[in-house]
Amino acid sequence: MRKSTILIGIVVILAVIFLGLQVFEQLSISYKVRPFILPLLTLAYVFKYKDSQSFFFLFLLFFSIAELLSGIIYFDAENITLDNFQYYTGNICLILAYIFLILEIYKTLKFKEVLKLYPIHILILLALDVYCIVLVSKISINSGFMEYNIEYIIEVVYNCCIMLLLTIALINYLHNDSNKSMSLLIASICLLFSEVIQVAFYYVKYMFFLEIISSILLVTAFSILFVQAKLNYADAKKFKTLDKLEA
Repeated sequence: MRKSTILIGIVVILAVIFLGLQVFEQLSISYKVRPFILPLLTLAYVFKYKDSQSFFFLFLLFFSIAELLSGIIYFDAENITLDNFQYYTGNICLILAYIFLILEIYKTLKFKEVLKLYPIHILILLALDVYCIVLVSKISINSGFMEYNIEYIIEVVYNCCIMLLLTIALINYLHNDSNKSMSLLIASICLLFSEVIQVAFYYVKYMFFLEIISSILLVTAFSILFVQAKLNYADAKKFKTLDKLEA
């Protein structure tokens, strides 16, 4: 049996255990299970696709580092230094992860062509991005949990990356109508809503069911992202060529 198959099996089991623990309100245990899921999925990706250089791999790598860092704090919750290290380093890793995923999607797009084809779409999306970034960032900043300017900057940059990811994924879907682009769009939507819900229960009011929904969306997003890695845009290009010939 291949290493990737074994690792995928372990990841599925851990994901089910993690979600099950959350549903039955065993949160302290679930927080200790979660950090192992994505690193193992990243290893499975490397073994399955023999890829350790692409932007997508770097996305998985930095997100995995952030997940591992988030798990450390639960073993010593009273350590302020460790908590600060986890917050700053973890968020920087997540920002880098989202940037690499944006680059992975963007690399197939021709900027000038996209700008010519979808000028109104892009303007509307950018306006929505700015509105959402201001709204979500304001909630975080007004929560009273942030003390330093660097925390505000990290929060705004983080939100910018998430919104830009959704924008690029949507433009990519419009430009490359394929199963791969649709998968990337759906995964991006799941990531966005997972993050927005997380802001709600972190900074507004904690609600148990919101954390479960956020976790389900996150697991769904990475499941889709892993599956889409084997897809390509070839089918979409074939259909476009056939349409031109028929015309």
